Amino acid sequence: MTSDFRVNLGAIRIYGNNQD
Repeated sequence: MTSDFRVNLGAIRIYGNNQD
């Protein structure tokens, strides 16, 4: 669960950075 959460956070951060 923690691993999935961390991966999701990283993916969201990268996605947001890419959108910017």
